Amino acid sequence: MIALESGEEKTITNTLKDVLKACITSRGIKVEELPSFDLEYLFLNIRAKSVGETVELLVTCPDDGETQVPLKIHTSEIILEVPDEHTEVIELGDDLRMQLKY
Repeated sequence: MIALESGEEKTITNTLKDVLKACITSRGIKVEELPSFDLEYLFLNIRAKSVGETVELLVTCPDDGETQVPLKIHTSEIILEVPDEHTEVIELGDDLRMQLKY
């Protein structure tokens, strides 16, 4: 909560990594090397097991910007989808490609 209140992205990220390091007991997992979407997915699953598997939100309608609708999200239904056509290589030209790292 203190990290979130600071509003500093680096502090929030470091705190998230510290929580994950404390919770993950499997050998060989380097939290510092995981992409942000994996960090968030792991944290979401830890939160689901410790606090509850549903999150209740009030969502503001984009039509009028005022109407709020209650929404219940079941975190167990959230999955990380990677499309079949996903690649880390970006074609920049005829003979030029770049391989990205998350």
